Amino acid sequence: MEKTLEKHYISISAEKQKQRRKEMAKTKNVIAPEVEDDNIGTELIVLDDNPLEMAELGNFEDYKNSIKKYVTKCKKIKLTDTNLNEVKKVKSSLVSLRTNAVKIEKSWMERNIKLRKTIAEAAFASVHSLIKDSESAVDAQLDIYYTERKEQLTAVYKGYIADINTTYAFTEAQLEKIEILERYFNLSIKEKEVYNDILSQFETIKREEQEKKDAEEMIHRACKGTTLNPDTFLEKLQFKSAISVVNEIEAEKERLAEIASIQPVTEEKLIIGKPAEELSFGSAKKKPKTKKMKIEITYEDWQGEAILKFFKDNNIKVKEV
Repeated sequence: MEKTLEKHYISISAEKQKQRRKEMAKTKNVIAPEVEDDNIGTELIVLDDNPLEMAELGNFEDYKNSIKKYVTKCKKIKLTDTNLNEVKKVKSSLVSLRTNAVKIEKSWMERNIKLRKTIAEAAFASVHSLIKDSESAVDAQLDIYYTERKEQLTAVYKGYIADINTTYAFTEAQLEKIEILERYFNLSIKEKEVYNDILSQFETIKREEQEKKDAEEMIHRACKGTTLNPDTFLEKLQFKSAISVVNEIEAEKERLAEIASIQPVTEEKLIIGKPAEELSFGSAKKKPKTKKMKIEITYEDWQGEAILKFFKDNNIKVKEV
């Protein structure tokens, strides 16, 4: 039986290998060098475990039959008023039997299935190690190649930047904004595409800086001849458009003009003599001279009482008109 199974796996493996060669012949490897024969020498053949019946593993059938006989007997027990304890003992024995069966099952799996897993992992670990060492060696060579290629292309792209700058005459600060993007190093990209992309960066930077300059000039013109500080409004260009900022300036100018158009009300203070007790009129028999004056007093409601008290304390007669 084992020889027949082995021949079956060898036949399938040979067929798969043949098919794989046909597929590989259609695909060109663009990284690794082409070889005439990619056969590693030996095709791995891993046979599955023979599907064994549990009857072949020890006395499983005898164990199973004894369990079957016991549980059949237990099923015949009928609970009555007098055999409660007996039924409880049967229940307890069935629980113990179930627990023991689970324990035996897990123990068998630990000894067999886990063992096979450990053996397979250890065996393939050595294979993975061989492949990894070779792959690392190839990666190291590729890294050197890509690093050198990137350095060479970077020099070429810097030449593009210098060439384009003869037309734009950017300052050093402006040139720092030109980026050599990572996608410029893709194997599929063309140099003409990179040149045009760098050229578009120049155009974008030039346009953005001109727009910024125009916006700043608009704000300075809007603030000219006023007390408004242009720097205050220039800061707003970070999060607002130039038109929005200019509209804000115009609104502020209108507000200030409206305030200036209102005529201020000037108030004159009228000091009327001193308190009566501080006045000296000479002889008590001689009456002081009196004068009349018409005045208009503007006051708030709460000041009325204080004004009347002032006139009364100073012996000034007041008549409401």
